[in-house]
Amino acid sequence: MTAIASMFSRKCVATASDSFLTNAKNGDLIEARRPKIICSKPLTLTISYWGLARFGTFDTFNFLKNFTAENRNASDHEEFAKQLSHELTVKIRSLRLNQNQRGVGVHLAFYENVGGKRIPELILVSNFKDPTYSSTSDTVSFSRRTAVDLEKHPDFQGKPSRQEFLSWLENHHVMRFNNGDPELFSSAADAIMKMTMAIRARGKFPKGSDYDAYRLWVREPIETIKEVHRRVCPKKHRIVGGQIHDVLMLPNGEFKTSSKAIPILH
Repeated sequence: MTAIASMFSRKCVATASDSFLTNAKNGDLIEARRPKIICSKPLTLTISYWGLARFGTFDTFNFLKNFTAENRNASDHEEFAKQLSHELTVKIRSLRLNQNQRGVGVHLAFYENVGGKRIPELILVSNFKDPTYSSTSDTVSFSRRTAVDLEKHPDFQGKPSRQEFLSWLENHHVMRFNNGDPELFSSAADAIMKMTMAIRARGKFPKGSDYDAYRLWVREPIETIKEVHRRVCPKKHRIVGGQIHDVLMLPNGEFKTSSKAIPILH
């Protein structure tokens, strides 16, 4: 498994991931340092993935990196997602994987121009049939998520428009997206945000920009899950861990990363 998360705010989109790759059959550790995040300056886009990572000579990180470089001039992000879904479908079918092996998910977090405003959005590209990740389709599809996921939020009656979503963010709200075990992630994320807000209200939060808080809020839940796995789980059952990577993407296309390992494609 992988732990990845993105947080949308009025100032940036923050994304973080762990770096564990493990053998699904025996739990052996394969990789513990390489990021699961790729950035594109031409598209003002951050990509993160989970699920299928390697099979034979196929490597999802390299596939996504090459695909992003080759499609840097995509007409828009939906066209990018459509083509990515198609090429992933073709590739995964060619690998002849069984249902348990072929599951893959990709988060495309980006800014787009709407009515003269730069508004963040997340597109989910995946062949998982539901959030339990218990079954997969042989076709990879994509969908926009912000309006869908906020449809039942008490601040809205129905799906918000893109402008309504931006106004909501500008009113100091944040929106989180994550993969994996929502019970573990949400428990950690909610607690960390509540504690840091209390520390901030007391004037004891480290001095710096708001970016420090956004980086902390998206990164620390994964650090916490990693530490719980390390302390509680036998080695062969640890599926989140290794180096934690993070990046902040600003509306102007600037990327602020704490890890030089994250590729920023030009």
